[in-house]
Amino acid sequence: MYTYFSTFITGLSSVIESEIKHIIKDVAIESIQDGLIIYSTNCPYTDKLSIRFFNNTFLLLKTFKSDDWNKKNINNMISDTINERNLFDNYSRTILLKNNTFRIVISKENQMIPVGKRNISILENKIQHEVHLSVHKTLPDIELWFVIRRGSEAYFGIRLTKTHTEYSKILRKGELRPELSHLLCYISEPSEKRIYSSIRLLDLDQYLSKGQ
Repeated sequence: MYTYFSTFITGLSSVIESEIKHIIKDVAIESIQDGLIIYSTNCPYTDKLSIRFFNNTFLLLKTFKSDDWNKKNINNMISDTINERNLFDNYSRTILLKNNTFRIVISKENQMIPVGKRNISILENKIQHEVHLSVHKTLPDIELWFVIRRGSEAYFGIRLTKTHTEYSKILRKGELRPELSHLLCYISEPSEKRIYSSIRLLDLDQYLSKGQ
């Protein structure tokens, strides 16, 4: 089975757990936290696993257990990854080899953070040697992420989702993020026999404020 982890809008764990079981029939949920779920399935990553209510989906390569990540043990985490003998299996290699360039991203509590260049350079060299990709810091074909969460485990994985649009630049006031919109659609269980109407939250707010 392949193991993935996905991030989603916080506060919706129970809904996510229920809906993913409908979408992926053989899913085995290994862990669910507020905003992150780890799950396994026999399905390779395709459009079927590109679930629209997830912010990001990763192929899990390595898990790190810790309650308090600071700059010192982030570097230790990178060193552990460098020393991992079997970091890539056949499936992860297949995904990586479809690309030419990569970069490493470190996200701590949803913020990108810098770390010492020495360890990162060593890890980049390891990846270049094992899967023959070139480093590209600005526009890589694929990214490998360290995802560090407050008070829980940390993860290293291959990002499978594409770069998201900057919704703050295109959404009008009152419009929902697409991830939440898709989740609401799943919950509503739409069918051809139902009648639906479209209304923006801003319009509804203005309507109610007038006492109508």
